[in-house]
Amino acid sequence: MNRVVAPLIMLVVLLVLIASGTFYTVNETEQVIVTQFGEPARAPITTPGLKVKIPFMQTVHRFDKRILEWDGLPGQVPTLDKRFIVPVSCRLRRRRRLGPQRNSVS
Repeated sequence: MNRVVAPLIMLVVLLVLIASGTFYTVNETEQVIVTQFGEPARAPITTPGLKVKIPFMQTVHRFDKRILEWDGLPGQVPTLDKRFIVPVSCRLRRRRRLGPQRNSVS
């Protein structure tokens, strides 16, 4: 009986590890780039939900997509009462470069 139970438990643990590395979720406020060995494997994923990747070969990189764009002058942002905020700053954190022309995600 022990000869059957031990390999069965090891098989179940192995399947759980593979399944946990296969599925990932994309939140509504983020977009995802899946890379395979450092190169983008497919187009950026912007729709929320449960997604599938190849375990141990593909890596998921998450980016926040709650970015507000401003088409006006770079130094002025209007408020609701028509006042302008002059000092505008931006904080970005770039983890690593994905490729020469594949850095930006729209």
